[in-house]
Amino acid sequence: MYGTLGDGSTTDRARPEKVSGLEDVSAVGMGGLGRTCAIASGDLYCWGQGAGPTGQNVTLPTKVSGLTDVRAVAVGLTTCAISSGDLYCWGNNLNGQTGAGTDPTIPTPTRVSGLSDVTAVSTSHTTTCAIAAGSAYCWGNNADGQVGDGTTTNRPTPTRLDLDSPSSISTSLYSTCAVASGSGGSGTVFCWGENGSGQLGDGTEVSRQRPTPIDVRGATQVSTAGYAACAAASGSAYCWGSRSTLPDHAPSRINGLSGVTQVTTGSANVCAVAGAEMYCWGLNGKGQLGNGTTTTSNEPQPVRFPA
Repeated sequence: MYGTLGDGSTTDRARPEKVSGLEDVSAVGMGGLGRTCAIASGDLYCWGQGAGPTGQNVTLPTKVSGLTDVRAVAVGLTTCAISSGDLYCWGNNLNGQTGAGTDPTIPTPTRVSGLSDVTAVSTSHTTTCAIAAGSAYCWGNNADGQVGDGTTTNRPTPTRLDLDSPSSISTSLYSTCAVASGSGGSGTVFCWGENGSGQLGDGTEVSRQRPTPIDVRGATQVSTAGYAACAAASGSAYCWGSRSTLPDHAPSRINGLSGVTQVTTGSANVCAVAGAEMYCWGLNGKGQLGNGTTTTSNEPQPVRFPA
């Protein structure tokens, strides 16, 4: 895909390449139709599909104006960033997923009203969720109940969810999961939305329109994809839905990893930070595992970073 490396080239690479022009990078997000954004020294830079100031494709990191002290970024068809404790979103808004008006496209970063002290954000193709002032909110497309308010009505503005002390939230095309306090204590994973592939992790294929606890405890972070989800919990990685090895798609522990602090689930891959190393598994025809090969693996493979 054109410009996705961010180094000005269009060549597929099987090994990680340094993105030129960025220093002191603290976070990165990618999604949509081929856009990547990174936070560097408190500023936000984006490149790839439609990342230019007037919506053109760009092959090098381009600073997003109007945002300072950026702490987090999420990229889907919409891009959202936390700046000085407020949430700003822009891009595709056909389902109200920017939370910033009713126009089909929001061309520039626009503050999402009603939210303050924002600490986390996640956006997929058509739904966005955030944690603000200790509560969880979702908005946008709700056709499969992924907003979590008990309905299937689209919500153009943030809708507060019935979750106690949420600490992590992730929404995908059809479902959403969060880490919050539940009957099993803090670090309980809750999921809701469409469940045809068991991506809610409750051992069924029944869709849920409200947050439903699943059998993962001690979680600190959760990540969803279209038909799967994974979580970092008690130093291990757990996955469910199409990523599970269990016949009922319930959460299964990933063998061979310890000290897991973060896990990211893509459409055909999973990556995890374990100890001081990074591991990926899944499809690898384009070198997406970062281990110097193009061999697909169902087991975690260490990413080979340049010396």
